[in-house]
Amino acid sequence: MVDCDCDQFGLGSRAYQICAGESELPLRKVNQFRALYGIMPLADEPVDASAERIARPKANVSRVAPKSAGKRDCFVCGGGAKVATLTDGPGSRLIAIFKSKGFEACDACYELAAKMDQWGDEVCLAKVPEIVADILPRALEWERAKVGWLARLIPESITAAAIRKVVMAAIQPTGRGLRQQRLTINRATTAKPRARAPRPHMAKFVSRSHNFPPLAGVPIDREKLVTHMLYHFMPLAGQGEAIWRKHADWLREVRSDFNGRLLVGIATASGDDRPGHFFSHHEAVKESLAGLDAEFIVVRNDKKMGEGVTFPRMLEAIKTNDRNAVFFYGHTKGVTRADQPEHMPPHLWAEAMFDTLFRNRDSAVSQLDRYGITGPFLMRGNQPIGRPGVGPWWFFSGTFFAARCVDAFRGNWSKLPKHYGCVEQWPRLNFNRDSQASCLFLDNCQNLYDAVYWSDVVTPAFEQWRVENARLSLC
Repeated sequence: MVDCDCDQFGLGSRAYQICAGESELPLRKVNQFRALYGIMPLADEPVDASAERIARPKANVSRVAPKSAGKRDCFVCGGGAKVATLTDGPGSRLIAIFKSKGFEACDACYELAAKMDQWGDEVCLAKVPEIVADILPRALEWERAKVGWLARLIPESITAAAIRKVVMAAIQPTGRGLRQQRLTINRATTAKPRARAPRPHMAKFVSRSHNFPPLAGVPIDREKLVTHMLYHFMPLAGQGEAIWRKHADWLREVRSDFNGRLLVGIATASGDDRPGHFFSHHEAVKESLAGLDAEFIVVRNDKKMGEGVTFPRMLEAIKTNDRNAVFFYGHTKGVTRADQPEHMPPHLWAEAMFDTLFRNRDSAVSQLDRYGITGPFLMRGNQPIGRPGVGPWWFFSGTFFAARCVDAFRGNWSKLPKHYGCVEQWPRLNFNRDSQASCLFLDNCQNLYDAVYWSDVVTPAFEQWRVENARLSLC
């Protein structure tokens, strides 16, 4: 029988499966995970104990409501259940869904269900945000009371997204217009990228052939390996200061793993900055990186080019044909969204990129034995930007990547299109996606600003990546 120490993770969760030995991970990885929580290792491969756990069958469990709760507990508030006759309205169907997941509803749940039945499907569809807002406070309180540390792990946005899915499942709109409305509500994770009109300023860049020159084609000599770091800082003051200082701390943590140059581009205040953007003095950035042997390129902020002002200058500083030299590029992702909580996508995204690239140096270098460029969150498409027929549309979403110098400096590497996302487009303009680029984490990703996509896809994948790389952190 599986020991009860795994119950702290919530039955059916990814962490529970790993702890109990029910995942696809090898025993060594399972025991590494268990050691992180002070749980004794499994001596042998776990046996099938389903017969001993009839009362706790393995199931697909909602993140909002782990099945560790008692059946008489309310799905959203933990209150006692009341008896009511269910109808065929959306509210009654919502209660039925709760029951199907093993939970009974309390008075507050039934009151809301009665309102939903009165409103009907059409009105409920328009009131989805209101319904979710009604349920969410009780759900969060229930989570904190029932699952303890798990409530701290799961951000509110994920909880709200999960509740919305249950609510949408209870609503059954009819008619073409209502179906279209429902599709609109859920379009964030399902919509296909819209074809973009040609942009004249991109034509001269994309008109060159997508058959790029061949790569070096030989492995990197690890004894001669040189690893440079290039990092762009937009040191906004106020709330933004905590964000860029966090990136500075990250660089301090990994600096010893990189034996090359640390080049730091710093944007300073300019006359055309967006309202509300106030910059810390560039000396504050230099102080935060003191002792790291960093070199600084200080420029006035350009709201149209962004990182595109410092990126070519940093490349120029390390330009070489050395086959054993590589560079890693990143920037202070999330600084312009400092008003959003830390559990929102921009900040989760920044940490995931830094972990899967800069803290994953050896894996990135291994990829560069074969490919010219690599990075996390590769977004793919088939529509070109500019003239039709010049190759696929792709980029490393979030603009964190590593490249081999001999391959990066073989072409027109210093030319960038005149727009804010120009550095994000640089890999596509210098490497063939299919034969010269690789992805370190989450290939073919979707919209990374979407909280639902994070809860459903990115966060589980990132947790698994951390486990597999023995760097799991569930704090």
